[in-house]
Amino acid sequence: MEWSITLLHIWNFIKEWYWVPLTVLYIMVIVTILIENRNPTKTIAWILVIVFLPFIGIILYFFFGQKFKKDEFFKRIDKNHQKIINEKWTEMDQFVQDDLDKVNTRIGSLSQVYRYLNNARVAYPATNNKVKLLTNGEDKFPLFLEALREAKDHIHLEYYIFDEDHIGNEIIDILIEKAKNGVEVRVTADDFGSSKLNKHHSRFDGTGVEFQTFLPVRFSSLANSNYRNHRKILIVDGKKAFLGGINISDKYINQNGVISPNNKIYWRDTSVMIEGDSINSLQLHFYLNWMMTEGKKYNISDSNYFYNSQSKIFEDAATVSFGLSSPGSDLHSAMEAMVLAITLAKKKVQLCTPYFIPSDEFKTAMMIAVSSGVEVELIIPKKGDSIVVQQASLS
Repeated sequence: MEWSITLLHIWNFIKEWYWVPLTVLYIMVIVTILIENRNPTKTIAWILVIVFLPFIGIILYFFFGQKFKKDEFFKRIDKNHQKIINEKWTEMDQFVQDDLDKVNTRIGSLSQVYRYLNNARVAYPATNNKVKLLTNGEDKFPLFLEALREAKDHIHLEYYIFDEDHIGNEIIDILIEKAKNGVEVRVTADDFGSSKLNKHHSRFDGTGVEFQTFLPVRFSSLANSNYRNHRKILIVDGKKAFLGGINISDKYINQNGVISPNNKIYWRDTSVMIEGDSINSLQLHFYLNWMMTEGKKYNISDSNYFYNSQSKIFEDAATVSFGLSSPGSDLHSAMEAMVLAITLAKKKVQLCTPYFIPSDEFKTAMMIAVSSGVEVELIIPKKGDSIVVQQASLS
């Protein structure tokens, strides 16, 4: 009887005063959102969700709205690693300035895009490169597999989607074979994009392949789950590299220019194969991402990891740089480089993308270009692989 009376009193107290701790919690969450100094649009959106969806709004914010704490995630990259990167830039400074002068002579004011990427310590311009455009997986993967088979010193592979299908297993077999033959093989795959492969990581045990999961998705890290590694990079012996939009998956391979049995739609994507000095920037960024995993440290200063610019001078060489961004970074170099390029355009801007949901800054740059008399062309899929993204793009 006494227990019943006590529980009744507690329940009555909760019903009468529940709003006090709930109000305090709401105030704390809203203040947290405000002091995080996030995008004003996102700030207002999350506050509205929390206010108009009681309880549910706070739960959604806890799992998906918290700002990514980059300091915690980047703690594996110590000062010595960053010091190496800065030293490399200092070492390359004279060559970089010479290359910037060459680019300025060739393309005038558009060279400011390369200057921006260099000054931001993202990637320095490299003028001695051979670049081959690869349309779709049927163009990419034969050259991709050939490069892997020719590897003699090291293979660095970093991918968002790495499926265990026909092409994926063929690549895995080559990686294991190369590792057993003494080639250094380092592989990192995003945990969201390559969840199945990461679950089966034990297949690399004892093979010599150093395999690491990038940013594991766990219940405690759902707030960071949107910060993924979307890079698709292969570097072989510091001499040849592949990057672009094509992941490791059968669905990217159409058969004889038509839809393959693995696809419900014709898959159109692009990658590039690069030989030349620009590979050195990719090596530095692969190293940084590798050190954000549990991967074993290696000597990034080893000359074997870098392209020897004196080994081959390409005729009609291409100038290459990269807009590389990292999860949680305040610098959005890829987007900012494109915005800068659009604003510098004099005649024509051509855009081709599967997912077109531009920021306000990007839309403004496009509209200014159009108003300035620049011809702007945009290609998006007639039928994409995501209904939500498709509708957002068409809006």
